[in-house]
Amino acid sequence: MKAQDRSDFAFRCRALGAQLDQGELSLPEFRARICELLIERFAASRASLWRFSGTGAQRRMHCVGIGTADGRFEPGGAELHASAFEGYFEELVTRGVYRAPDVHADPLLAGLHPYFEELTLRFAEHGI
Repeated sequence: MKAQDRSDFAFRCRALGAQLDQGELSLPEFRARICELLIERFAASRASLWRFSGTGAQRRMHCVGIGTADGRFEPGGAELHASAFEGYFEELVTRGVYRAPDVHADPLLAGLHPYFEELTLRFAEHGI
């Protein structure tokens, strides 16, 4: 990411945060807009936002939003435990972002395949 791109991305994220703080966006709207920015920035088909809780082996993540490149958004709901996805969690904790060109081919995400399949079905069934 070029310095100008990082600066623009950070500016846009801060602007959305200010809108949330001022009550111009609800929390779900804010999350949807952040997903849109991530999809745009990383040229991704989907982006998700996760909240960490716990520590060590008790660390877990709860999905708080999933957006797609065609503008669909849902609040998420899945919960992942660090003990089942150690390499994936380590990358997230270290880098803050995890980008997988192909989630089905990525060995760190192998245990998530059932979740990805369920998510794909949910998006298809509900037109999300």
